[in-house]
Amino acid sequence: MKHALIATLFLFANTLFAQQIGDTLSIKLERHIGPGPFSQSMSGYRPNPTDTSDQYYYLHERATGLPEAYSELEIGSMSTDFRQMAYYAIKSGVLDSARYFRGWFSDDTPEQLSQLTDKKVDTEVSLAYGKIDGKHYLIVDQNNDEDFSNDKVIELGSASLDFKGFGEPELFSAQVERYIKTDIIKDSVHFAFMPVESMGRVFTNPSDYRLGSIMLEGKEMFIYVNNSFYGIQYTPNTLNLIHLDKPFDKGDEKANRDSYLSVNDYIKGEAFDYQIADIDLLGKELKLIVAEHKERKGTSIGQVAPDLEGWLLNNSLYKVKAGNTTMIDFWGTWCAPCVAEVPYLKDAHKAFKDEGFQLVSVANDSKEKVTAFIEKNDMQWVHMLESDAGSAAKDFRVDGYPSTFLLGDDLTILQKENNLRGKRLLMTLATHYKMSTEEVQERLNQGNLVIKVNAAEVVFLSLTSNFSTGVANLYNWSEDGAWKKGFEAKPGEYELKFKVVKSGETRPIEVIKTITVGQSDQQEIEVDLGAL
Repeated sequence: MKHALIATLFLFANTLFAQQIGDTLSIKLERHIGPGPFSQSMSGYRPNPTDTSDQYYYLHERATGLPEAYSELEIGSMSTDFRQMAYYAIKSGVLDSARYFRGWFSDDTPEQLSQLTDKKVDTEVSLAYGKIDGKHYLIVDQNNDEDFSNDKVIELGSASLDFKGFGEPELFSAQVERYIKTDIIKDSVHFAFMPVESMGRVFTNPSDYRLGSIMLEGKEMFIYVNNSFYGIQYTPNTLNLIHLDKPFDKGDEKANRDSYLSVNDYIKGEAFDYQIADIDLLGKELKLIVAEHKERKGTSIGQVAPDLEGWLLNNSLYKVKAGNTTMIDFWGTWCAPCVAEVPYLKDAHKAFKDEGFQLVSVANDSKEKVTAFIEKNDMQWVHMLESDAGSAAKDFRVDGYPSTFLLGDDLTILQKENNLRGKRLLMTLATHYKMSTEEVQERLNQGNLVIKVNAAEVVFLSLTSNFSTGVANLYNWSEDGAWKKGFEAKPGEYELKFKVVKSGETRPIEVIKTITVGQSDQQEIEVDLGAL
């Protein structure tokens, strides 16, 4: 035991002595199939255009050879390197150079452009999918010869028809090409393909990850990397990283998406920190830079958030300061997911403002559009434009919308993204403020009118009416299990438009009801939605 302890101490001291600030450490990575410790992300799939006047018709390859019994299947494709496919299409004249190059590549550095070629690289896999006699069928052009006649017809099992399959999806494979430096090389792609019947949509995405290990300060660390399931190329912009003390087992819980690290983030050690610096296109080698061990501002949970200071829409100067819990929301009126979050933001502001909760929305938009939108939707919290917030979007590394961060009273990032979406936002704040959901419901019921709906087997319920600004969500957190929400309403007759999502479904049902609000200062009106 004594000898083992001495050996461990020697190894730890030797590691410290061998590493110096500024050193570059290389980690060799091996390819593994499937999502591994990452949550599989999926993109929508749709057939290729069949109209030659469609601007994207000539962007895709034209596969043929469907078996006669499956001629009803629609042909689509999945690109394993959209940037290369688009670059070739622009350079070969398939897509308008001036329009599309400016939109997709104008911000690229010369080094990034050098990773693309104007030669034809077959990065696309042709697929044929459809439903015949109630069964789902898929044909994958596995050898990538644009001929389905020599490929197997796959009947998709029931496990592929529900969101539950996203955890460990059924995988398919095909041959593809990729461009590396000056060479076009053969490769393969493994991918998930899932029709989700309750949505009436089909999803697909590549599915693999890289794994390596390294001794840091006398301890073995297991490094898992993926490229956001974005094709087969690995780039710093798409890199996600998880580090674990032991290898991930298939039965282990998946890592929280909000815990993913990316390029320029730091793996924290005891003597040093290790900055994630780069990864090669093949995903075979990851580089870390040894850095000083210290507290840094950043966007990972547990770090102190970057500064946010700028001019509000009313032209007053504002800075996020310590002392209150603050949520920062990067959004835009043009962003459908952002707009869908507005009812939840309004409810969070209503339920927790008395606890000192601060909400700051930073819009990537014009002042005119934002001003009109927040007035229409009664968004009574702090608003500024990205253009008036200095380098905030860059500092918070915003690469999509909405992007959200919850800061504690010491400006440390407590939560971000997924736990700040939809109903989870209210539950996250309730936990933070040590409130029960029943208490939250009571606050949301404030107003002279409470709408109550008894609806079993319902997972979502919202309404619009002319006594409510925008969409209002109802919640079933009361002891009686009814869906409720409080409003301010003058006496009169009102039409209520409900959107209802039943358990096991994703498509909302619309129900219209009429109510009469009386003179009482406090009244609860129960609405019967009928058979759904």
